[in-house]
Amino acid sequence: MNPTYQYKSKLPMWISGVVMLMLLGLSAYFWLERSTYMDMAFHTYAILQSKWFAIQNQRFGAGFTQL
Repeated sequence: MNPTYQYKSKLPMWISGVVMLMLLGLSAYFWLERSTYMDMAFHTYAILQSKWFAIQNQRFGAGFTQL
């Protein structure tokens, strides 16, 4: 079997592997911050259901981000 495309250097493979490991480490470190994005599905549902801003806990400044 003769592959038509081969890397001339292994450097791109090593760089991509290191970058992926760094991203994996950062995702493990910031896992709690990423979990706050799950609220966006709830906010979207609340906006679509009420046809108005989804203001919880009297955080009226959230209306600017929802605008």
